[in-house]
Amino acid sequence: MLLTTAPAGKELRIYKIIGKDDVRSRLSDMGFTEGSCVQIINEWKGNVIVCIRDARIALDKTWANRIMVCEGKGEIE
Repeated sequence: MLLTTAPAGKELRIYKIIGKDDVRSRLSDMGFTEGSCVQIINEWKGNVIVCIRDARIALDKTWANRIMVCEGKGEIE
């Protein structure tokens, strides 16, 4: 599921970042890498505030729609 459609407060794992190389590189620089744990703190009109690697980051809807997540901390299938 997309990060924008994921439930707030749940432990999520990033399993894919979609987009061009520059988009994926920018998200990677902010800590959004495949296999990383992320938690949605708050959501408003598709924009999200997330906690990732002990930091809070605000993402607008277009950036958040590039991040595919699954629930749980376990291994990705």
